[in-house]
Amino acid sequence: MSKKSTSEALVLLGNISLLNEDIISFLNGCYTDDRYCDLDSVGSLAMDARGGTVLQASVEAALDWKDAGAFLQEIQHEATKNKDFGAIWKSSHLLKRLLSLTKETGGEKAGTE
Repeated sequence: MSKKSTSEALVLLGNISLLNEDIISFLNGCYTDDRYCDLDSVGSLAMDARGGTVLQASVEAALDWKDAGAFLQEIQHEATKNKDFGAIWKSSHLLKRLLSLTKETGGEKAGTE
């Protein structure tokens, strides 16, 4: 498995999702066609398609959070000195979201390629 940037991973997942939808659409056509409906793979895939997925994919995410975290903390500190409550609230909210994502992705990896 090769490492991907955020943008590359989103494009890849988008392509997987589009292909999944195209396969399901084609599968539905085959399922209702008497020439193909009796094939074992059509029947078993049709059951998977009811759940919305025939292509299975897994993703491993490593979040490079240090620069963004430092930026948000610095902004929050300056906003506190300036009594800019909007910036304090926004940076605090973003830091909480960053912490949540860091925990969700394991947090121990501090860099990506």
